Amino acid sequence: MPVDDRFELVIAANRLPVDRVVAPDGSVGWHRSPGGLVTAMESVMAGRDGVWVGWAGEPGEAPEPFDEAGMRLHPIALSAEEIEGYYEGFSNDTLWPIYHDVIVPAQFHREWWHAYREVNERFAQVLAEVAADGATVWVHDYQLQLVPAFLRQLRPDVRIGWFNHIPFPPVELFAQLPWRAAILEGLLGADFLGFQRRTDAGNFRRACRQLLGMTVRGDTVTADSGPDARLVRAAGVPISTDFKAMDRLARTPEVRERAKEIRASSVTPSTCCSASTGSTTPRASGTGSRPTRSCWLTGRSTAARPRSSRSRPRAGSGSTPTSSSRSRSRAPWVASTASTPPSAPPPWSTSTAPTGERRWPRCSSPPTSWSSPRCATA
Repeated sequence: MPVDDRFELVIAANRLPVDRVVAPDGSVGWHRSPGGLVTAMESVMAGRDGVWVGWAGEPGEAPEPFDEAGMRLHPIALSAEEIEGYYEGFSNDTLWPIYHDVIVPAQFHREWWHAYREVNERFAQVLAEVAADGATVWVHDYQLQLVPAFLRQLRPDVRIGWFNHIPFPPVELFAQLPWRAAILEGLLGADFLGFQRRTDAGNFRRACRQLLGMTVRGDTVTADSGPDARLVRAAGVPISTDFKAMDRLARTPEVRERAKEIRASSVTPSTCCSASTGSTTPRASGTGSRPTRSCWLTGRSTAARPRSSRSRPRAGSGSTPTSSSRSRSRAPWVASTASTPPSAPPPWSTSTAPTGERRWPRCSSPPTSWSSPRCATA
């Protein structure tokens, strides 16, 4: 390959960031694909001498490399049989369930594994061809976990990174894979392994220690042994997007006008407030926190009513709070007379409580019953 066709930055993913589109007149074009990976990589590749390697989305011969949306794109050919075995089979029916806590049973087929291995090796061969001397190669996601080791065998001079866009499972689940050792060894061909969460990185390091017997210290794994030993870092580094570009887009007149249209076509703003005990704001006293209500249509975020400085009914007093004391000491949820416990409150509203609804007092212990506002005896 000519030197002019080799790049300092090489991105590898299962798919190219574009979709093939056929116009009514029969002409063929390419449109940018939606998705988080595309959005994140756009800002990384902007202004750099880079190329994106991936499948074009259709079986058969790969198109010639081309430029689209300011990026150089290098398609890889996949046959219909390879798509069935490598992608639909091993990637989606074997790896995906295990990496997502076995939400559905994983399927294991030897022919799927062979297809997965062959396609990963083909990716590595193309990456070795398009990478310049000492280039940085960034491989993405669970479909290409063998690429780092294959590429290191072909091009030991390049720097290799790999990023996982889905969870990495605990070792107890990962151990179900008959080819678990090969996948770990494939990933350890990289210099740096990035995961969305620190927990995922920890799961990978534990798998290397328990399944391969490798030395793990901090966020590094000692790969290989003897004079060829290398330190591979595996860390949680959540991927992001170009925030400034998103912020500029959100402030354009077209987006603001569309936002108004969406609000106008939605439910009444006074009824679209939600609440969560997980979103808290500090109390004025600086001790503890209280739930907040977030009005997503009106753009308001209001904290639940603060406690009054006046005393509230004591637990076990046996008295029902008056309307004035209820307004001062109400809990942040609104329950009907046939209410469920506060762990599953009814829909929230910022409007006045409808007839027949009661507001619970704050109790140091649970109420005597969920249909009565009285606090239990302390």
